[in-house]
Amino acid sequence: MAVKADGNTKLEISTDGGTTWQAVPQPENLSFKGPLGTIDIRHLDSTAVERIADLADASIDYTGYFVPGNATLAALRSANRQGTLIKVRLTGGDATNTETFTADALVTDYNLNAAAGGLQELSCTFSVSGAVT
Repeated sequence: MAVKADGNTKLEISTDGGTTWQAVPQPENLSFKGPLGTIDIRHLDSTAVERIADLADASIDYTGYFVPGNATLAALRSANRQGTLIKVRLTGGDATNTETFTADALVTDYNLNAAAGGLQELSCTFSVSGAVT
């Protein structure tokens, strides 16, 4: 059954190793990507491409409204500039069933966008380092 994206979908960060969590404010769009890497093992006698599983990769893309002075957004900007790992937790689902992804990540993109007549938006990419639990 499909689930409507609403208040149960959230992105949180922790800069203290997961003791405390801060919600990333006003998300418009959240996307979790978890591709499995593959290794091409074909050889000269192969009649088709052959692959084996490699390491999994993951990232989270966030787009939301920029909130000046917000401590969580300031922490994201700092993590991006410093190149430090933070913990991220993405939760999706409804009131009775949720799924949560937690991982260490680098904030590899931090982009503030503004257009005449529009709202200021922030987009970030969190590139996972290590396992997703």
